[in-house]
Amino acid sequence: MYFKIAGYMTVTAIAAKLFLYLIGPGQEEMAMYTMFVNLLVVLVGTFFTVRQYRIKNPQSGFNSEFKAGMRSAAIFAVLMSVFVLVYYSYIDTHYFEKMIDSRIELAKSSLPDNPDIKIDEVRKTGELFFTPRVHATITLFGLTATGAIYSFLLVLLTRKIYRLN
Repeated sequence: MYFKIAGYMTVTAIAAKLFLYLIGPGQEEMAMYTMFVNLLVVLVGTFFTVRQYRIKNPQSGFNSEFKAGMRSAAIFAVLMSVFVLVYYSYIDTHYFEKMIDSRIELAKSSLPDNPDIKIDEVRKTGELFFTPRVHATITLFGLTATGAIYSFLLVLLTRKIYRLN
């Protein structure tokens, strides 16, 4: 059950990411839309996992439902991290170069106001931070944390709603 739902979640998120890449909005807008799609996919996938788990185990407790929601979210996070690593390494290879260049331009434009900025340090910091591996790691931790929060809130809310009925 967990792999099936996580698989659907991953296919949906990958399709959205590739669709946004093909229609070609700006790099900042694409990142924002992709983030929103991923948050929605985690929310919906976690909800359906908790729902399916509750249908199969009607006498389940809070902890077991929370763990069920987290399992699919964690599997999704791992799969998306692998995809992000592959995507930025082989498909959109110039994304991070553009991000570094935009940070350097921003630093150059603020040089008159702040003469202490060193462009070489900005470039080195950008090259250290803007890599596919770092982005994949941030994706892994971010989606896992989001899945934990969503799982907790969904189990809490659905248990309250079912108790009211």
